[in-house]
Amino acid sequence: MTGRSWAALFCKVLALYVAITLLNNLSYYSVLPSMMGRAGAWEIAAVTVSFLVPAILMAWLGYFLWTRAEYLSLRLTGGSTGEEKGMSPVDAQIIAFTTVGLFVLVMAIPEIFHNMYSLYALRDAHMTTFEEWSNIGSLGNMIESALKLVIGLWLLFGSRSIVFFLRSLRRAGLKNEE
Repeated sequence: MTGRSWAALFCKVLALYVAITLLNNLSYYSVLPSMMGRAGAWEIAAVTVSFLVPAILMAWLGYFLWTRAEYLSLRLTGGSTGEEKGMSPVDAQIIAFTTVGLFVLVMAIPEIFHNMYSLYALRDAHMTTFEEWSNIGSLGNMIESALKLVIGLWLLFGSRSIVFFLRSLRRAGLKNEE
């Protein structure tokens, strides 16, 4: 298989993962009607943003990864359109880091929306001492999700730089043999 075909395969596998994750989260969406019946306008907006926006983003991402796998594979492999005999280790590492970056982003985006809702709900609740400690945990979860998002974006857009940096570290201190 060529680098392009591997990259397209990774995109389609990631699209399937997104679809499975979306199906696993259906139980969360089944409680929305009962939550909406007792909620005010601000609560409805917060619940909608927290639950539906990540679901819509994930559905769009899965669709995009599946239908645009060939285009993305061209972008991941540097735009080479020729059919090479194989893939270099550098190309394989770039594709792997980019795929992991997409995976981390798929996991981080819904977490951020859920944590934002959690912080919003805890802020509006009448807090006792015990509940104030849970607010600190929710803030920590928000920071963790934001760090995952940053790492995912770094892996996605900086995979080529990461691979070349690791390559230079392996060669550090060695003489250049010509």
